[in-house]
Amino acid sequence: MNKNKKAYAVLILNVIGIICLICAGVLFLSHSTTIANPKAMLPMENWERGGILLTLGLLPMIVANLLGALVVVKNSKLGRILFFLPSMFEFVLVVCYWCC
Repeated sequence: MNKNKKAYAVLILNVIGIICLICAGVLFLSHSTTIANPKAMLPMENWERGGILLTLGLLPMIVANLLGALVVVKNSKLGRILFFLPSMFEFVLVVCYWCC
């Protein structure tokens, strides 16, 4: 696999991670107290479900951002820092979920 294909694969992986971050972040930040599946074994409110999804997705997001910073950006330190913005934002949301 040449470098362009690796870079595109890593970029697609980061875009998928950002889309998941947005979906779970909206669920968490809405603080909706509706229960989507009241007869489930573990019924959760929507904001709790978003917080759990953010928690489970934190490590894959960090790995995807790390790959993006190493594969896509070669010389720019600012570019490498910008690749870690989604994982930093997700980390803040996860800390907010577990501390609040």
